Amino acid sequence: MMCSSNRSLLPGLALAVVLLHEGAVAQTHWSIQYTETGNISLGLDAVDADHCWIAGAQNGIGPRVGRTSDGGASWEWIVTEINQSMFWLDVDMATNEVGYVAGVGVFASGAAKTTDGGSTWTTIAPIPGVHFASAWNDVFALDEDRVWYAGTVGGFAGTSDGVAYSTDGGATFQFTDPGSGTYAKSIFFIDENTGWLTSGEFPDDEGAGQYYGVIQKTTDGGASWTTQFTTNSYTAYWLHFTDAQNGWVVGQGLTGSVIFHTNDGGNSWDTQTLPNGSNLNLGSVQMFDPLHGWAVGWTPGAFNPIVALYETHDGGVNWVRDAFQPPHGPIQISMVDEHKGWCVGANNAQVGAIMVYDDGGFTCPDPQVFCTAAENSVSLGGSPIGWSGTTSVAADDLVLTADALPTGQFGIFYYGPNQLSIPFGNGFRCVGGGVHRLPPQPTTGGSVSFELDIANPPSLSGRIDPGETWNFQFWYRDPSAGGANFNFTDGLEATFCE
Repeated sequence: MMCSSNRSLLPGLALAVVLLHEGAVAQTHWSIQYTETGNISLGLDAVDADHCWIAGAQNGIGPRVGRTSDGGASWEWIVTEINQSMFWLDVDMATNEVGYVAGVGVFASGAAKTTDGGSTWTTIAPIPGVHFASAWNDVFALDEDRVWYAGTVGGFAGTSDGVAYSTDGGATFQFTDPGSGTYAKSIFFIDENTGWLTSGEFPDDEGAGQYYGVIQKTTDGGASWTTQFTTNSYTAYWLHFTDAQNGWVVGQGLTGSVIFHTNDGGNSWDTQTLPNGSNLNLGSVQMFDPLHGWAVGWTPGAFNPIVALYETHDGGVNWVRDAFQPPHGPIQISMVDEHKGWCVGANNAQVGAIMVYDDGGFTCPDPQVFCTAAENSVSLGGSPIGWSGTTSVAADDLVLTADALPTGQFGIFYYGPNQLSIPFGNGFRCVGGGVHRLPPQPTTGGSVSFELDIANPPSLSGRIDPGETWNFQFWYRDPSAGGANFNFTDGLEATFCE
């Protein structure tokens, strides 16, 4: 059926099928940069490739902030006042000098501000007065003056849960109860008016309570909130938006973790699953743009939690696990850009770790989609081809994907030097020249992924070298559609580099 054969795709498939299991990994640019025993790091914020701040505690109780100004080559730790907080949960720097921390305090405000890069921290009060406990789970600083705190405060007059916000650098605050009926978890703003809040609850250590998650939006700077999404299966936790339309929220439930995604400002949310999701505990997600970003969490190990870092290049349709898997369960990630960032975590032996991503400014061109995916038996828009990883020959981590496929069928990825657009079967053949077939793949669940093995091409003439451009397409059976009983995705042009 390809250019050199009219044979059926079915004969011999039982011998030819090579499956890529969900846990497949590729090369990594992550490494452990710093470890210590007895101290915990819970939140972080990277401002640029040299400057990063970390929120946590010294010996479990005793608030402290870490900072680096040399890309993590060295870290300085500043112990802050115990009357501010027992430990810090999050830090957000507006600049290299001005920033805010949020945490848990007993008879303390649980919040502080720095104006000298973290050398000293001054107490601020998101809710003025004396409180039994303050638990600010997240802080977001849009600039030096505009800052929002999300969390809970218990005082003599009862418990207040919601958002405290300031427009004068923390000198004064206003407080809003968004009416979610549960605990405020994470907050994110794209400008001074538009932001989102996640809230939720989960069972306690004895199993009492339930999983519950709420996502809310404000268009007036936090003065009022509108509920956009609720779920009884997950607690809604960390969130990140790239613009007014595209956002992602981490969900943690009894059966594992998912990511909720919107491309219409939160009016609707779809659910994205990750490989090993049933054993996955996600901590946070961060996107660089609507297509590319990272999610961080951990999976159970023999004794210690194992780092689970996932990258996407298609907006989260596919998440690919990174090869970096040391025994430290990360909680939060902060990426400066696609080349540099950090995450923090710890293991059951109370050894904390700072982990860094650094590709040295390495950049390869992203693949580009071309041609047309024709309607198939399950999708009017046909099956789109996708990818994750990079086009680096040295990294050898390009993963080809396809979605909206008829399930329970087989297909093959193939590649060649030329681009075509020729009606063929029920769709369009987009790739020509001397084409090279890759192993057949099952369309389990209506999707497929294949990790390209550049080091072992299907033939000598199919060798991929830096500087070359190759075009990829997935060809699949679709007997329910009738006609020719087979179809194609659109095409993917990939220019490879060192």
